[in-house]
Amino acid sequence: GPGQTPLASPELGRSVFGFYLESGLKGAADDDRDNRVSVRELAAFVRSRVGRWSQENRGAAQTPTLVGTAPDF
Repeated sequence: GPGQTPLASPELGRSVFGFYLESGLKGAADDDRDNRVSVRELAAFVRSRVGRWSQENRGAAQTPTLVGTAPDF
């Protein structure tokens, strides 16, 4: 989000965003269990996980934002 700083985690060995992006792409973001991860599913998954992690572990907001209006790609 505007004015926010990306967070990294030594425990995860990378940025929090990168960790949850990879996890989502591997299938954790497949909310409707159709064996596909849509861009909307991925965006919602990453936004919620990164937001929760940043609040619980750093007491700071980090809100990834999906830019664009296409239904999927």
